[in-house]
Amino acid sequence: MIFWVAPRARLADDLSGSKMEKFRSFEDPATGIMPFMPHKAVVPKNLLFRLIRGIIGLGLALVRLPFLLVFTSLLVLGSTVRPVFASCSPAKRHHS
Repeated sequence: MIFWVAPRARLADDLSGSKMEKFRSFEDPATGIMPFMPHKAVVPKNLLFRLIRGIIGLGLALVRLPFLLVFTSLLVLGSTVRPVFASCSPAKRHHS
């Protein structure tokens, strides 16, 4: 049987994590925030807080939904009515 042993320098490099440190250069120097890393979602572990957060989210959705429907319908209505009035307008007269 032949066993392969990784060279010590390479093994030490992998264990120390220095290969991953090259990505630390992308962080913002002023804040230390890494822009290419996704943010961790804050989910409360307490069931009561999760329930309250869900109720508030549902309430916000119910408040925002009518606005969404009204503005979407106005957008659709405006984009369909404007071409109708544009085709019905009288021809412009050219003054010579």
